[in-house]
Amino acid sequence: MNIIFISPNYPAGHRRYVAALRAAGHTVLGIGDAGDETFAPDLRGALSAYYRVGDLHDYDQVYRACRYYEWQFGRVERIESLNPYWRDLVAALSREVCAQPAQVEQEYRALADIGIGASALTPRVLASTPKKPLALAGEYGYPLYAVAAGNKRLGSTFVVADAGVKSLLRGSTKDEYVFAVCPDGEKLSVDGLMLGGEVVACGAHLRAEDGQSVSAVAVDGLAERCALAAAECGLADGFFHISAVKLAAAVSGVGKKGEVCFVSFEPVPPHEYIIDLLDMEFGCDLRRSWAEGRAVLLTEAPCAGWSERTDGSADPLPDGEDQEPAAVALPLERVSLAALAMRSFERSYKNLHEKVLHRLALKLTAHGRTEEPDRWDYSDYVYLFTGENAAELKRGIKFITEDHPVPAEKPAQEPAADTVPAAPRRRKAKSDK
Repeated sequence: MNIIFISPNYPAGHRRYVAALRAAGHTVLGIGDAGDETFAPDLRGALSAYYRVGDLHDYDQVYRACRYYEWQFGRVERIESLNPYWRDLVAALSREVCAQPAQVEQEYRALADIGIGASALTPRVLASTPKKPLALAGEYGYPLYAVAAGNKRLGSTFVVADAGVKSLLRGSTKDEYVFAVCPDGEKLSVDGLMLGGEVVACGAHLRAEDGQSVSAVAVDGLAERCALAAAECGLADGFFHISAVKLAAAVSGVGKKGEVCFVSFEPVPPHEYIIDLLDMEFGCDLRRSWAEGRAVLLTEAPCAGWSERTDGSADPLPDGEDQEPAAVALPLERVSLAALAMRSFERSYKNLHEKVLHRLALKLTAHGRTEEPDRWDYSDYVYLFTGENAAELKRGIKFITEDHPVPAEKPAQEPAADTVPAAPRRRKAKSDK
């Protein structure tokens, strides 16, 4: 299958999805506005070809690149970009190049209508005037989570007062927003992968208040709830991200204290580190699962008929070596908990890097410098490790992120009276005579 991947170099982690598609036997053709000399070696090896355009915002340039690939490689069956920013571009190209039905603005609006009645999500309204969201805030209180229903370029935001609602919808005649109740409590990120209408794997993660760690949180019945939310929001295949809240107090019509409620549902992949955490927790490879359309375990050999090279590309194996992969029961069962801890090069830590490696030992799955674009959110260096329970994760995070103790300043001691030196005598000058 010929697959065009829009902007394969950004975000940086997307190169791993390109490699997964190549390993699954697809011909991956890249289109972007950056020079391929800046690409990582594994990305260059995974792409069968790369077409550079002057600007990805210029639809005509990207369209001509797609037609060039069609002339060069044959029919293009699929166009991908896991970056939500290019969602509209991919939809338009899929409709014209692949002759496939694609989500356009009117269909986004229809999906928003479906989400309004979703029982798996918190109460919400679809509105282009302040009346409905103000009534929703009057019943449940602020903040409200507002996301554009049709024009995805408008993005999303939190509204904390009536003035914010009125400002967001001021002069809006066609742009509609979905306003969802967002109760007080711990903010969780729920992420996973759907294939064929079934959840492959999903997990909840909590980011610490100090921002130095992300750890897994066990939630009962999470897979069933995610499947319901995906079905109600029209997602059968692909990654999803859910913004969730663990309620600090009971909220009428939402849930009891301690329950996890879903605030928003988006068909987008989470950050690369979150995917890595999910792989560690469920013993699977979600990128390969997405590329091959089936659940792939970490213990499974590379895709039948293909052997991976160190540069991330793949070559066909000799005939007769293909084997049908074994079926895997879904959803996958969790095999461990996982966490991510961060360090900054500008801080001094109690335990040195070598000591951390020795302490975590086999529990440490990966560690390394953070990619440049991710340093704002994930600092300079990350450690990914597993644990049997939440307490073990907490101890590991503390061991990694604990600051070096600052020595207390000793109070100044006054010298004894008999040890105070006498003031030196001043010699008389001639002018004093």
